[in-house]
Amino acid sequence: MAIWASVFGSVTALGVAALMYMTSSSAVKQMEALATSEALERASVRLGASLDRLKQDTTILSTMPPIQGLIRTRESGGIDPLDDSTEVLWGNRLAHIFTSFLEARPEYFQIRFVSATDDGIEIVRVEKTEDGIQRTPESKLQRKAERPYFRRTLELRPGERFLSDVNLNREYGELEVPHRPTVRAATPVFDDKTGEVFGMIVINADAQDYFRRMAAVLQRGQRLVVANADGDYLYHPDPALSFGFDLGERHLIQDAYPGLGDIDPDTESVVVGADGKSQLHQKRIVIDGDRPDRFLTLGVIEAESGLERQIGADTIRVILTAVAFILGGTALAVFWSRYMTRPLKEVTAAAVSLRRGRRDVDLSGVRERNDETGDLARAFGAMADEISDRELALREQSKALIESNERLSDLNTQLSAVMQTAPDGLIVIDEAGIVQSFNPAAERMFGYSKDEVIGQNVRILMPEPYRREHDGYIRNYLDTGEGQIIGAGREVHALRKDGTTFPIELGVSPMQVGDKQLFLGMTSDISRKKAIERQREERFIARLKRSNEELALARTEAEAATIAKSEFLANMTHELRTPLNIIVGFAGLLAKSKGLRDEDRRFANTIDSSSRALLALVNDILDFSSLEADAAQLHPVPFSMVRLVEEVAASVSLMAEEKNLTVKIERGNAVGEAHFGDPGRLHQVLLNLVNNAVKFTDKGTVTIALSAAEHSDSVQHLRIEVRDTGIGIDPERVETIFNRFTQANSSIHGRYGGTGLGLAISYRLVEMMGGKMGVESVEGKGTTVWFEITLPCMAAQALADDDRADEPQRSSSAARVLVVDDVDLNRDLVSALLEPEGYVISEAAGGAQAIEAVKTGNYDMVLMDVQMPDVDGLQATRTIRAMRGFEHLPIIAMTAQALASQWEKCREAGMSDHLPKPITPATLRAMMSKWAEGAKRVGGDSSSLLKTGR
Repeated sequence: MAIWASVFGSVTALGVAALMYMTSSSAVKQMEALATSEALERASVRLGASLDRLKQDTTILSTMPPIQGLIRTRESGGIDPLDDSTEVLWGNRLAHIFTSFLEARPEYFQIRFVSATDDGIEIVRVEKTEDGIQRTPESKLQRKAERPYFRRTLELRPGERFLSDVNLNREYGELEVPHRPTVRAATPVFDDKTGEVFGMIVINADAQDYFRRMAAVLQRGQRLVVANADGDYLYHPDPALSFGFDLGERHLIQDAYPGLGDIDPDTESVVVGADGKSQLHQKRIVIDGDRPDRFLTLGVIEAESGLERQIGADTIRVILTAVAFILGGTALAVFWSRYMTRPLKEVTAAAVSLRRGRRDVDLSGVRERNDETGDLARAFGAMADEISDRELALREQSKALIESNERLSDLNTQLSAVMQTAPDGLIVIDEAGIVQSFNPAAERMFGYSKDEVIGQNVRILMPEPYRREHDGYIRNYLDTGEGQIIGAGREVHALRKDGTTFPIELGVSPMQVGDKQLFLGMTSDISRKKAIERQREERFIARLKRSNEELALARTEAEAATIAKSEFLANMTHELRTPLNIIVGFAGLLAKSKGLRDEDRRFANTIDSSSRALLALVNDILDFSSLEADAAQLHPVPFSMVRLVEEVAASVSLMAEEKNLTVKIERGNAVGEAHFGDPGRLHQVLLNLVNNAVKFTDKGTVTIALSAAEHSDSVQHLRIEVRDTGIGIDPERVETIFNRFTQANSSIHGRYGGTGLGLAISYRLVEMMGGKMGVESVEGKGTTVWFEITLPCMAAQALADDDRADEPQRSSSAARVLVVDDVDLNRDLVSALLEPEGYVISEAAGGAQAIEAVKTGNYDMVLMDVQMPDVDGLQATRTIRAMRGFEHLPIIAMTAQALASQWEKCREAGMSDHLPKPITPATLRAMMSKWAEGAKRVGGDSSSLLKTGR
């Protein structure tokens, strides 16, 4: 019977053991999977919190007052216009804040303020070194424009943050040794004044510290792996597999777990390893919200279940033992009953103690047994040890949490110190506009205590219209992510407690603290700045007013000086030309007199040529003075450039023949027949150039070349060259040849004479006509002086009509002419020149006599001197014009004043034309021919005379 009982008991034990094994194995697997999933969740939460804190810190640092202080000093020459702080001072303040953050955040090892320009040069950099936390000297600051995080951060909007990929840190282009896994957070910094991005805040964090924190939350036997988006290991139980992509040998997570490519990336999943045994619980952590392809793969490898193995082994042993019992008989059954009861009771008692919290259970006696009871005791002891290990891990985690809270408390203390000592007002509000924080600088600025403001809507600090618009700004930002003030800066007016308003600079930055949306407002009282600006503006206006007054006075003085200069030139012109008029005129008459001895004729010719040379000198000086005073004027009329060149060539032909020189004309086929310009000034320029060519050429040829580009219907570009085979110009003097009073060398004056004004005058006249002039010369071989001008083209008919209008009209009968001049010799000269031509001459010694003579005489023409004592020629002309019947009497000014302004005065007084002194037979004859034809006696109609005048 005992045997059958033993057999029955053994078979029953066998069935129970098998059922126990199956049930325990499934339960253990479920427990292990659940524990691994929970561990993965804890690790991901810890990583997410660390990365969020990293990004939040960049935002906090970007809003610190020294940031905008540095921007203002850099834009204002190194001095902050708000408080006169220097760039060095603001940099030191920012470095102090960076240092405080590095002390409070063990995982941070470097914080930088980087410029957006100048190749991304670092402005302020503070880092942890072997010697402690130090600011990097300026000579070691680096340029970061080529780094990916730099370019990506510049693309962000205000308030946005960027997290870099995790890689090994590099300094000066080389991997840092020992290797340091690094993740960087960056946020752009905007200039409050311009709204443009100025730079960025960058924090370098030790990624290995983050990985270790995640590994700390795992249970015994669980292993952490982290990979980037490409599958490269960033953290692995075997350190040799981490960061292979930076070290030249890649190790990929998909090689160990091929099934990763087939899973849903948005959910947590379990993947079996390539060995068919290990299981990986994994999930993705996206690090860039705008870029789902930028993520980290976070995985926990499930621990092997020692308890499951132990249960399986124990069950097998139980089965074998049952078989042995069946074969052993009743004796073994009895022995089994007595032998197993005592140790099972000990295990039961230990389980009760363990349930009551005691961890010092003693099963040493049972464990030493080599039977199933010993195996059970050892398995139970292993379970107790594992429970103890888990409790120890929990205690370590609690300790780490306490330390983290302490560091957070330290950071809060430091941030509070920053808030308390910041020179700018710092105000924190929530998304409803309710004030959460109000620092002492804000209290001083607004006149409120923080207790009066915290809990109130920030609108109490705003005058209209900002007060009613403020909540709308917040709602718009929360709805659209965009705002006029948020993320930027502007100047506004604020409201003090006493009701007064004052100007401030306001910058608002969004902050995400947990699940709460907050806003940090930074306010700077710019009343002093505005007062300084007003003072500067007032000083500027006062200086501008004084400058305008001084300018007006200077202008008045300049105008007076110009008038005085003009009067001086007029007087000098009169005083020089009056005697020259007599000398030139009588010398010409004397040279043409019959019966002179040869020697006397030579003397007369010498007087004539010398006086003409003196006249040329006077004309040059007067022309140059007119050009310098901008008094020279152009009088464009239709003319023939070809004919002008021919006239100039003819005028110098006699002088050229005397030196056995040939004067040639080269004309291009494209030169038009008629143009519109000032032929007088062009004649003056060209004659000067040709005269110089003849003067400085002893043998050979002087060539006048006239060419033109193909012209349109309206304008033509002309080029005139004067080439000679003369002495040439020293290359060193070519550049100065157009300067006034300049000649090629000092010996030129002694040999050839001249003032050195001719080319300067010609150069200025060509410039007046919109052209340009140049020179090319080879010393000893010759010189080419050229000028180019663009002139309107005219039809040939216009030139023909103008020629007919200018044809001199010969008088068919003797005309009566009244000559008015206060100088007897001048009157004698005019009479001597006109009487042989058949004119009847009457004389008057002044303006008053001329008026009376016109009243009683019948004159066809009046030749009137301008500058006379008592009644001058201008006043006499006005009086005659006012007399009835003399409105059209030709009155010709004989003036020694060669300035154009003087000639204009003659026209305004009513004079018909002007005849400049010195008077030559040719110029006088031409003037008389022009006005004498058809002249009537006084009282007749002389209107036809004016029609022939220019």
